[in-house]
Amino acid sequence: ILMTTRQPLHHRHYCWVQKKLKINPKKRNDDTNLEEVKRIQFSGGGSTFSMMLSKEKVWDRVGLSCWDGCNADYENTIEGPGLDDLKGTVKGIGVVTDIKLFTVKTHVTHESTAESMDTESTSIGFTLGDNEPGDEFVVDLYYDEKFGTIIFDTFAGRSKCPHEAGTAAIEDPRLVITSYPPQHVFPDEDMVFEVEMSNLGVGDESQFVLYAQHRDNEGSLKLLLDGAPFGGSREFTNLLKNTSYKKTLVVQRGPRLFQYTPLDLVMESACEDASSQTNDLTASVFVETKSISQKLFNRGAGESAAIEFVKPCPKVEWAGELKRDRYFVVNTESGDTDNLLVTVFNPNHGENKFQNMTKGRLNNIFLYYRGLGELHWSTARIEVEDGDGKLTSREVDFAAEYADESSYGYTSMKWKLGNFVSEGTYELKVETKCNPLGGPPDIDMFSTSVISGVIDLTPPEQYGQALPLRDTVLLGEELVVVFTEAILCEKPFTFDLQVIIDGTNYRFDREELQVVCEGRKVGFQIDPTVGIDVEQVMGKTFTVEIGKVGVDSLSNIFDANGNAIENNVKFSKTLANINLDEASSSFKFVLEDIDCSDDTVGALADEVKEKIMLLLELDASDNNRIVLTPLRCENGNM
Repeated sequence: ILMTTRQPLHHRHYCWVQKKLKINPKKRNDDTNLEEVKRIQFSGGGSTFSMMLSKEKVWDRVGLSCWDGCNADYENTIEGPGLDDLKGTVKGIGVVTDIKLFTVKTHVTHESTAESMDTESTSIGFTLGDNEPGDEFVVDLYYDEKFGTIIFDTFAGRSKCPHEAGTAAIEDPRLVITSYPPQHVFPDEDMVFEVEMSNLGVGDESQFVLYAQHRDNEGSLKLLLDGAPFGGSREFTNLLKNTSYKKTLVVQRGPRLFQYTPLDLVMESACEDASSQTNDLTASVFVETKSISQKLFNRGAGESAAIEFVKPCPKVEWAGELKRDRYFVVNTESGDTDNLLVTVFNPNHGENKFQNMTKGRLNNIFLYYRGLGELHWSTARIEVEDGDGKLTSREVDFAAEYADESSYGYTSMKWKLGNFVSEGTYELKVETKCNPLGGPPDIDMFSTSVISGVIDLTPPEQYGQALPLRDTVLLGEELVVVFTEAILCEKPFTFDLQVIIDGTNYRFDREELQVVCEGRKVGFQIDPTVGIDVEQVMGKTFTVEIGKVGVDSLSNIFDANGNAIENNVKFSKTLANINLDEASSSFKFVLEDIDCSDDTVGALADEVKEKIMLLLELDASDNNRIVLTPLRCENGNM
C-alpha cells in the first residue's frame, strides 16, 4: 500500500460516493466486507507487475445549528403608555373611532441552519514479482470495505522456493529408504541404507539438498554418503522429473555407545537449506513446506525404534593382586591355604552391574583354570551357603546372584582349592559368555589375559647327607648340602649359614665363608686366607648350621615358591690332621698359542716352570717345590 489519506472538503446539499475499484463485483465466502477487484496473472524470473488503485467517498450534510437559542416560534403583544383610548374626528368630518395607543401583536419564527461536507480518499499501490524462472501465478485481488485494504488470493499457477499454496509444486521431493540394514550389525561393521530420491513436482529439472539431522546424534555416529563424509547437507542439481536416483548411506558406530536415537534423513528444496547458494530466507516464514524426512534405524519401530549395533559380550578385567603381580602363589606362608581370593573389575559398571547384564545377552562370567601344558580348562569352584545355611559347592560365576559387585565395579570370590585342586603350576582366565548370534566368536565371549601361578604347600627338605660323605675333610674343601627341590638362590641369600670350630674361637658367618647356591644345593668352604691359624684348627671338629640361625633372625631356606624349611640343616665334620711339609697337590694345565712339536717340547720345560711359579706367586727359593712331569704336544698345544 503506497498511500492512504483522509481529509474534509466542503460541498453544498449533496452526498455521493465514487468507486473506481468496482469490476464485476461479487461476494467471497459470504463475507459482505470483501469485493473482488481483479484477477491478475504474472510470471517469475525477475520481472514485476505493478498496479495503483484509488478510492474516494464524499459525505454532504445539512442540519440545524444553535445560536441565540436555536429555533424559536412565539407571539407577542406590545401596549404603549398614555391614554387608554382616543375619540375624535378629522376636521370634524368623519366617523368617530376609539383607538388604543401602542397596542401591537407580533408572531416571530427563528430558524438557524449549518452545512458540512467530508471526503475520504484511499490510494493503494503494489508490486507483484518472483525471482524464480518458471514460476507462474494467477492471483485474485479483493478489496476489504471494512479495513480499506487489498487481499490477495492465489488462485492457480506453479511455484517453488518456497512452494505457495494454491499452485502446483515445481519441486515436490520424494525420499524412500528402499533397503534397511539387518537387526544385527556388529560393532566394526557398516550399517548400510539404500536411499531413493526423485521429484514428483511439475518442474523438468530441480535442485534439492539431502542432509541428516545431527541434532539427535548424541553418540557421534559417522555418516558416509556414496563413500564421502556426510556431515552437512549434500546438494543435488538438475534432478529430472519422474527419475529416481539411488544413493548408499553408511552409518558407522561412534567411539563409545552401541545404541542411538534414530536420525532424520531430510530431503528438501535447495532454497530451504541455509547452506545452499539458492537459499531463500523467506522460505523460513512459511508454515507449509515440501520438505520430506525418513528415519534411519535398524531395530524396533515407532517409539522403540533405534540405531543399534550389536554390543559385544561384556568385558571383564583382572583386579587386585592378580592384576598387580600377574602371578599367584599359594604356599605354606599364605593366610588361607584352602582358597585363593580372585578379584575382577567391571569396566562398564557405570552402565550396569554384571548380574543385571544377565537380563540381556550375558549368560555367565566363569573363572577357568588348567595345569600348565594342558589343553582342557576346568571351571573353578566356590563354597556358598544355600537357603538352609549349609555350604554347597558352586561354580565361580561373577554374574551369579551370589556374586557381590561393589558400586565401584569390583567383585571378589574365593576359588576353593582344598580337596579340589592339587599342587602344581596353573593358568587362570576369566571369561564372559553371551547368547550366540552367529557372528565372529569374539562377539559372543570375552576372555581376560591368562595369568599363571603355582600351588605349592610342600616345604623343602635335606636330601641325603652332606657331601662329602666321609667325616674328615680337608681345610678349603667344598661341603655341599642337597635339597629335595630347587631353593631360592637369588642374592642376597635368604638363609643363614654358620660354622663353629670346636675348641677354638673361630666362628664364621655366611659373609666370611665362600658360599655357592645353585638349584637344589648349597655349597661352601672355609677360606684359609681369612687369617686362620691352619695348624691350630687341624684335627678339630666343626659344626655347620644352615637355615634360621638365632631367635630374631628372619632368614631361612625357602624353595622357589616361598615355602620355608621346617628344620635347620645341621651336621658336623672334622678337619683332617695332615703334615703340611709332606703335603702336595697336582694339576694338569694346557698352554695355548705356543708352537709345539716333539723336537721343541723338551726345551720349553724351564720356561713353563717359571710361568707356573709366577702365577702361584712363589719365590725363586721355592723352585724345588715345582716338579713337572714330561711335557707333550696335543693338537699343536702343550
